Amino acid sequence: MISFEEAIAAVDSVRPSTQSVSTSVVEALGRRTAHAIVAPFDSPPFSNSAMDGYAVGSLPGPWRWVASVPAGCVPEPLEQGQAARIFTGAMIPQGTVAVIPQEDAREDGSVLVGNACEDRHIRRQGEELRQGDLLIPAGTRIDPPVLSILAAFGFDRVSVPAMPRVALVSTGAELLASGERPSPGKIFESNSAALTAVLQTWGCEVTNLRLGDDPRKGSLALKGALGAHEVLITIGGISVGDFDWVHQAVSQMDFETHFRGVAIKPGKPVALGTRSDGKVWFGLPGNPLSAIVTFSLFVARFMGEDHPWVDGRISRPWECSGDREEFVPADLSDSVQPRRVVGSHAILGALGTTGLARIDGSRKAGDAVLYTPWPWGSR
Repeated sequence: MISFEEAIAAVDSVRPSTQSVSTSVVEALGRRTAHAIVAPFDSPPFSNSAMDGYAVGSLPGPWRWVASVPAGCVPEPLEQGQAARIFTGAMIPQGTVAVIPQEDAREDGSVLVGNACEDRHIRRQGEELRQGDLLIPAGTRIDPPVLSILAAFGFDRVSVPAMPRVALVSTGAELLASGERPSPGKIFESNSAALTAVLQTWGCEVTNLRLGDDPRKGSLALKGALGAHEVLITIGGISVGDFDWVHQAVSQMDFETHFRGVAIKPGKPVALGTRSDGKVWFGLPGNPLSAIVTFSLFVARFMGEDHPWVDGRISRPWECSGDREEFVPADLSDSVQPRRVVGSHAILGALGTTGLARIDGSRKAGDAVLYTPWPWGSR
């Protein structure tokens, strides 16, 4: 059994070199930008009106109303003493010194009367960004605001890290698929739904398999799944019980085991292996809380989700049992608030939490602990 830090170092040593692919902006939600993106033009690209109202060519008034400027057109210049009806987003006529909101002005025939303040209600070209300024840093999670920014600057495609094809394999004769009839001694398999969704959000192509506890059939199925995938993730079957056959099966498939057992709670049986052809195997425990914790700590890091550990203060006393570091579902506000969980099987303990607290010993309220967000959130 190795330490958490040793396990992280092992994961880092097998991470693939970063390559990028181009994808449609509308299909990029949840991915990360592979490269820094700079503004291809000023923002705003031209000076425009922030209000429905009147552009005026001098101060003070009154002004002679000479034109109307809807959005999308290129207006004629304004001279001193002239005004133009203008609408939100429309290009400001050359010579404009201010825009008067329509509720602050009054038309009297062709004469406009109102109070104007110099440079008010004008969005000046480049006031937000100049051409060539950094728009989106490399490694940024592509969320709806990022998508809106990309679209606003005319991007229809974006470079994102290339992600592997993943075979996600759930093991256990006791498992039922969602929708099947409940049966005594059986439980519904729940890990693959969550992990598949996260992997797909990151851009992985995922194939799901569900296997029983027959080592021969299981080994054949794993060999078949590995052929079309770069990463194999098994869930369950990696401990030391009579029906824990997965480690022996992957060893027979020429995987070199980098670790099998890490001094953490939950998730002690977690394993990592690689082959000479670059294929990678993660063996996750079958208990749901253990599976999602080890996925967040190790698989996410392999996939490039390098969420930092930050210092915090624990909100209440905590007693660690044994000599393993504990990784506890937690909330972060003004303090780190760890959840009490029933056990490694109890996924309800993670419901509504924002991340994990890392606790390496007993703590009093206010003592220092580390915290990291779950890897599926925005950074």
